[in-house]
Amino acid sequence: MSKATTTQGLYIYCVAQGRLPRLLETPGIAGEHTSVWAVQEGDLCALVSESPLTTYRVERQSVLHHQRVVEEAMAMAAVLPVKFATIATREQGIRRVLRRRRGEMHAAFDRVRDKHELGLKVTWRKDVVFEEILREDQEIAEERDALSSDSLSGRRDHWRLMVFGEKVQAALKRKSEREKEAILSHLRGLADEVRLNDPLMDRMILNAAFLVPKSLDEELDQAVNDLAAKREQRMLFKYVGPLPPANFVEIVIDEAELESEGDLSQEECCDAAPR
Repeated sequence: MSKATTTQGLYIYCVAQGRLPRLLETPGIAGEHTSVWAVQEGDLCALVSESPLTTYRVERQSVLHHQRVVEEAMAMAAVLPVKFATIATREQGIRRVLRRRRGEMHAAFDRVRDKHELGLKVTWRKDVVFEEILREDQEIAEERDALSSDSLSGRRDHWRLMVFGEKVQAALKRKSEREKEAILSHLRGLADEVRLNDPLMDRMILNAAFLVPKSLDEELDQAVNDLAAKREQRMLFKYVGPLPPANFVEIVIDEAELESEGDLSQEECCDAAPR
């Protein structure tokens, strides 16, 4: 996080449907003594906390603060995550956005109603996958043996090693794609929507988010557990959730929208001030 200024704004975490407690238990992103409260506009509210007008980097601590607030709200109401590091200068701007984009937000709530996000990451066990590639691809196995028996030095041998590495990477990619499709074929029918995110490392087979009806939670849990049990000697499964549906719905509010002028009555302006 960059150096704070003395000018304060309101950091926005999410939009919730209905009314939430005026103050949440989870502290805000700016520090342990920062309160989080709801800015109410009709049947929608935005959860906010005081924050310097600064730029929050995507760092573990800041992202966790953001997520914890959204998760506490999710336990009480349907929520739409707001893009990380969204800050308004005035409460009136937030309420104006809630009013102007009410229809869009209600449509988004309808999309995720009675559902939540579950995440699954699957990676190869390093030594296992390389041994499988050697068994399955005779050309790669023979080249590995030749490289192992030669005394390598010089530009030509450097080129041989690079070409060998590229062949292994290509084989790994093909193998991972087959396994990814096999895993997804068992899980797609239990989710309303699936989002495939980019792998975070070469050995990652699957980095997916599932938007799942709450009624199917146990079925998806069992399906993932069955897949993990069958592949535990070859792969690592990391299954997390329930999570806010950030991979499927994320409210993006730009600075111009928050700062645009509009009329708010005196009663509206005073209704949601923190106590």
